[in-house]
Amino acid sequence: MVSEDVPTVTGDARMGTLRSKFKNELPKGVVVMNDGDYVGVVEEKKLMNSHIPDQTKAERLADSAPRISGEMGVREVARHMIDGSVKLAPVFENDSISGVVTQNSILQAVQSNLSALSVDDVCTKNVFTVGTDATIGEVISVIRTNGVSRVPVTENGEVRGIVTTEDVVSVSVRSETSMTDGDRGGDQHKINALPADNMMTSPVETIHAEKGLDEAVNLMLQNEYGGLVVESDDDNIYGIVTKTDAVRSLTFEQESDSLPVQITNVNLMNGLNRESIRAELKSIAEKYKEMDVHSAHVRFHVESSNTLRGDKLVKCTVRFTTNKDQIAGTGEGYGSRQSFNIACDKLERNVLDKKDQNDPSSFDLKDMSNL
Repeated sequence: MVSEDVPTVTGDARMGTLRSKFKNELPKGVVVMNDGDYVGVVEEKKLMNSHIPDQTKAERLADSAPRISGEMGVREVARHMIDGSVKLAPVFENDSISGVVTQNSILQAVQSNLSALSVDDVCTKNVFTVGTDATIGEVISVIRTNGVSRVPVTENGEVRGIVTTEDVVSVSVRSETSMTDGDRGGDQHKINALPADNMMTSPVETIHAEKGLDEAVNLMLQNEYGGLVVESDDDNIYGIVTKTDAVRSLTFEQESDSLPVQITNVNLMNGLNRESIRAELKSIAEKYKEMDVHSAHVRFHVESSNTLRGDKLVKCTVRFTTNKDQIAGTGEGYGSRQSFNIACDKLERNVLDKKDQNDPSSFDLKDMSNL
């Protein structure tokens, strides 16, 4: 699974160098090095931020990525990448980077084994869409606010196109490389005001929910798609399936009595471990028998530099994927334990609220887009 072709930049490389790298070489991410020392990874989604000054150094933009060892099995590699929320990770041998692992290389290695799962088993069913009259700025807002990588553009309930993070980055890179310091702000505003259909890809590649996951992965790999729109039997939007969803499927727990839990940004889990998180979420899930929880996703992230007695201000989102839909709770606190506890409290209240609003025999978890 290891590619020896490592896209790298130095820690003092500026935004212009990064934009040129992504524009000309089309990597999913670049590895940042300082005097031979590994700093982190910058992925293309970082280029969506138009507020980063041109003089910002790559080392300031780099996020920590898991250090993969050549001896790791494919499931362990997949878990590290999903937990780190990255599409590219460096592979180390004797403290030196020997190559990188990408989502593509993982899926190419396991594609033939994915037929045991259907698209329906792994796709995201809570789909955020925009109309054909939406602007590029509105699409970017949907992507950032909801942490998604692609947004279908619809008209009268039919899919007319799709806008992805790659599309946004492509427009951003083209505009930034063509602008001078004096006109950047005005031109960026003009770009954000353009209709979304100026950027969208059309027609949209789709797949039916009952198809095998191996078929979806083959479509994505063969056509270099990051994801597909999933259709129901009546050809309406049923969900979205991405390469990340396929990689995540490799981390599903095998034990029938164990709740599959995905954790994003494990480096922020001070004072917590995977076992304690799983136990807490399992206890919540078992309280409400009407709700069949298929999996849980816990995401930690830092939005501010505020600290209290050395603890960072951490935001945590806990999301259940159930037999009906998705339901979530979000909490913010100093340190991961406090934010996780608050998120769990809100998740449980949201479950109770839904129970009060719905008949237990038809427990329905809908309209959670505000979460």
